[in-house]
Amino acid sequence: MWKTSSFSISLLLWVQVGCRAQSDSGVARYGLRVGLDLSRFVMDYLQPNRRDLGFSADLQVAQNLFVAGEGGWATGSISNTPVFDYRESGYFWKIGADYNLLPHDQPGENNIIYGGLRIGHSDFNQSASGFQISDGYWGNVNGSLPLRRESATWLEVLAGMKIEALKNFFIGWSVRERILFRSVVDPVLTPYVIPGFGKGSAASAFDVDYSIYYRIPILKIRVRPKLPNPPPPVPGHRSPG
Repeated sequence: MWKTSSFSISLLLWVQVGCRAQSDSGVARYGLRVGLDLSRFVMDYLQPNRRDLGFSADLQVAQNLFVAGEGGWATGSISNTPVFDYRESGYFWKIGADYNLLPHDQPGENNIIYGGLRIGHSDFNQSASGFQISDGYWGNVNGSLPLRRESATWLEVLAGMKIEALKNFFIGWSVRERILFRSVVDPVLTPYVIPGFGKGSAASAFDVDYSIYYRIPILKIRVRPKLPNPPPPVPGHRSPG
């Protein structure tokens, strides 16, 4: 927990630095922004029996609208031989859109505060190569469950921010609520974790992620800065000429 708090404080300091970053005056840049989810590495440290890796990308298609996609994979294991030996691995993808809620007063501003939606899907394999059920009357029962292919689909609502800390380099975070609405899993063996979603035994999941991004500049547009509105006329004053 202390390590997670330290990571959050460091991110906030980076955001403060990023807020001071200035873009080229009068130039708006549009491009593909790709990101790496750093919070998955923290999760791997807190839960050594799982490994996660996540990527993301977004592309600006209108002044405040971005199409977005995410993907990655995860593995997990629980080993307590001879009682239980469980393995799983799989991948996930998400597709959706983000809408920027932060007004830009000057051209070339790239920081955004956004809300978004995603449809997520995961395909994964799980198996229990060995398990033992102890019973004082019937005795111990040993068995195994073969490799099974499972899947799950969910809706994801998120909000977050992306700050340009250096030219074309961004840092950001988001909070997410995931709602599972379709799953095809073995009723005998509940998944330990659904890749990209969370606990396999839950119908919904809340998550926070921290990411770094690089924007690949595709298009530069020269934009005229907004001119200040002229002062209102003074009653009784006639302009010269």
